[in-house]
Amino acid sequence: MGEVLRIEAAASLNAEAFRVYHLSDLLRRVRARTAPPVIGGIAAGSHGGVTQEQAAQLLDISDRHYREFERGRLVHPAPRFLDHVALKLGMTAAERDLLYRLAARRPPVAPPPRSADIKELQPMLDAMGTPALVTDIAWNVLAWNRELAEHLQDPAQVPDTDRNAILWRFGPVSATRFPAEQRNLGLLVGWVRSAYLAEGGQNPALGRLVERLRAIPEAARHWNDGALALEPLLETRMLVHPLHGQRRVRVMRTLLPQYGLRISQFIPVTPGGEETPGERAR
Repeated sequence: MGEVLRIEAAASLNAEAFRVYHLSDLLRRVRARTAPPVIGGIAAGSHGGVTQEQAAQLLDISDRHYREFERGRLVHPAPRFLDHVALKLGMTAAERDLLYRLAARRPPVAPPPRSADIKELQPMLDAMGTPALVTDIAWNVLAWNRELAEHLQDPAQVPDTDRNAILWRFGPVSATRFPAEQRNLGLLVGWVRSAYLAEGGQNPALGRLVERLRAIPEAARHWNDGALALEPLLETRMLVHPLHGQRRVRVMRTLLPQYGLRISQFIPVTPGGEETPGERAR
């Protein structure tokens, strides 16, 4: 135990040594519980787990290729290869996530949200009492509450393919609700560009959003200018309601990256600057 702690402490002093040590450790631990391949109806080997050579056989790659991989020497392994490793070695979701971060130096592409996860969030949205919605990694609107429909825009009145919080900001309804923000639309393109590049251009939903944005002249101009910006977790915006007038709202975002989801809530701000979570946006 003391030797392991010493190695981990030494590895932590060097980012690359840390990455390689823990990648190798992850793969060794997973191999130790993996069932050996079956040859001629008989499991190869009498002990639990598989050797590096047997792991290579399971993955249909050369022994040398696998050894280089386990030693952290493969540069930018393809997502398809990492998914193959996770599947054949029986990795859990947490182990697959760590495999990506250590082997490819980035998290895996966010999976499409499950309808069950979204359904479980609906009661929470309904209980918030202020406009709120759930979007996926590409800002596609998946769920919302009554307050959002009443005070911002009703997604139910929009075709499924157009239910997108970014595209909505380039539309006429948003221009009337948030008129002061029309000069800052480049920030939205920056959010999308940053998310798209962070996913290595591999996320299909973000790819479709990029195509839609580049078909909008103003958005295309910002994209071609290389706009980059990080979506804030908290921001204050000025909302103009056609019946209730102008007021400030604080937008709070909660990111659930492991589910590929984002929860956004619009909280009214009193004239004194205090948030009023229980007050409806009226």
